[in-house]
Amino acid sequence: MNIATIDYSKLKREYLRGNISYRELAKKHSVPFGTLRKVAAKEQWAQLRAQTRAKADIKIVESISDQEANKAIDIINVADLLLEKVIEVAGAISLDTKSIKELTSALKDLKEIKGYKSAKDLEEQNARIAKLQRDAEREGDTADGIEIVFHAGSEAWSE
Repeated sequence: MNIATIDYSKLKREYLRGNISYRELAKKHSVPFGTLRKVAAKEQWAQLRAQTRAKADIKIVESISDQEANKAIDIINVADLLLEKVIEVAGAISLDTKSIKELTSALKDLKEIKGYKSAKDLEEQNARIAKLQRDAEREGDTADGIEIVFHAGSEAWSE
């Protein structure tokens, strides 16, 4: 094959899209490996492939995040509909103890799904966060390094 007629842009696209090595690409297209490697180094194919993969990873994560957000929205919408039905049923009938317990349980589940927190829940959550921050600060102040202590059999380690 004449080196001047090689379509390196085609080889570059194949390299960027796949998991093929320079050597495999050269062999597949009957191109001298050294020449291909020099062109690839000059045009920074390896860095471009890393960037391409990073961009693809970001798009995948964004797509998954969008799907998860849509699921969460669907759950909230269903919870809203269910809450409307619970209110409708609660107002339309006289309730016995069992029905009241079932409705209370349903409302607790809806509260959890919707992410509602009472003032007491928020206060407790903030207290836990503050404690974790204090613990982390304390650990940060005392963690000057790592101490390794050898007990039984330490003589073997000193040799």
